[in-house]
Amino acid sequence: MKCCVLTRFVYEVIYMDAFIEHYVKLGFHKIIILYHDVVEPDIPDEFKDYVLLYKVPNHGNKTPDENKHLIPEEMNWVLHVDSDEFLLLHKKYQNISSYVNAKLEKHPEINIFLFMWSWVHKFDEATDMGLDDIFRTYKKMVGNRLTQQNAKDKTNEVWVKSMFKRSHLDTLYIHCPSMIYGYYLYCNELIVLEDSDKIKSLIYRKKQDEVNFYKDAVLMHIATRSLKNAIFKSVNIHKTQVSKKKIANEELLEEYINHHNMETENEYDLMKTLKDYIGYKIEWPLTCLKMNDIVINIEDYLRGQNYKFIADYKDNYYNVYNKRNPNNPNDILSGPIFNNPYLNTAINRIINRFNIIFIE
Repeated sequence: MKCCVLTRFVYEVIYMDAFIEHYVKLGFHKIIILYHDVVEPDIPDEFKDYVLLYKVPNHGNKTPDENKHLIPEEMNWVLHVDSDEFLLLHKKYQNISSYVNAKLEKHPEINIFLFMWSWVHKFDEATDMGLDDIFRTYKKMVGNRLTQQNAKDKTNEVWVKSMFKRSHLDTLYIHCPSMIYGYYLYCNELIVLEDSDKIKSLIYRKKQDEVNFYKDAVLMHIATRSLKNAIFKSVNIHKTQVSKKKIANEELLEEYINHHNMETENEYDLMKTLKDYIGYKIEWPLTCLKMNDIVINIEDYLRGQNYKFIADYKDNYYNVYNKRNPNNPNDILSGPIFNNPYLNTAINRIINRFNIIFIE
């Protein structure tokens, strides 16, 4: 049995080494990277035999399906995640293959594994942390949201991503693909036959069910890597992706950062202004703080990381984006806000004030 990871790296190369190491240690045979950036990637020598990297146009959420032919035919199972999503397996499973084999022994009809999200939000710019330290330190929330279908009915959802049987693949959507032979979904010892399309989340009714979500596996979604990255990603959101993630007002944000004294401004006013100008990328992490913690012993899931989560060259990387993309004058990569010396000061002051709720 061979398992691979398929992911996109779009302006996220500073996180790539940690991503590759994580999935190599989890026992994946190949890591397929769909790469779009203005800098040349550099794969560490010890991982080069594992990585298949392809430079592709950024077509947003259409990119994976357009490039599904790049998945090698000898791969039996494909985990499809984003570059900020890290699958953790309980250490009672030696690797991803032993996990799959254990589940197939009970349920041989499985063609999709669903892994439930846990949100992790990290505002600070620290570059000396590995993934294990992040998962030990920061609040880990159930990856759910509260939706209101009508005034009397509130339903809880938990977001999922999938690992699918390659030979059954039809259309590769972002969360869960459509399958030629129908769905046999596995999650938490449940098999579900499903005929709906574009599965993004699972619905549950009782809050106490959350304690059973992560007994074997958890998909850690580091949804906020840093405050600077939140700004950066909201500027670079693709038109096919979630529109509310687009920066609320880049012009006012740049004016504010460059012309206001963030060293003396009240932290709450500072956060409120940044939230207004950046938008959803800041609002959502604050909303998530109200969610329940996941119920696991995190040490049962960590396998040791050597590479830091954020590469040391992150500041040099952001400096590349001081101008528009020379290959496409209409592609706005970022403004000069990342060179402002007060931005890091503002970040540090906000973190000093808010760390008490972002860190357990």
